Amino acid sequence: MPSIYQIKPAFQNLLRPLVRRLFAKGTTANQITLIAGIGSILVGVLIAGFVHHPWIFVLVPIWMLVRMALNAIDGMLASSRTWGPISTSCAISPPTAP
Repeated sequence: MPSIYQIKPAFQNLLRPLVRRLFAKGTTANQITLIAGIGSILVGVLIAGFVHHPWIFVLVPIWMLVRMALNAIDGMLASSRTWGPISTSCAISPPTAP
C-alpha cells in the first residue's frame, strides 16, 4: 500500500488547475483556511444536531477528504513563489500587468 508521501504529489497535481484559477482570481491562502475552519465548525454542529441519526456520520469521511483538499490548496497557494512575489504580509501578491 502506498504511503501518504507517495500519494501527495499526485493529489497536488490534480488540484493544481484549481489552485491556478483561485490564484488568478486573487484568492489567498488565508481565505482557504477560513473556509476550512468555518466548514469544520458547520459539519461539527450538523453532526451534533443529528447525532441520533446514524446516516449523518457519512459526513465525517466526506468532510475529511474535502478538508484534506483545502489544506493542500492552502499550502500550494501559500508556498507558490513562482506565481508572484510574496508580500510583506506573507500573502501572495498578484503579478503586476506590464
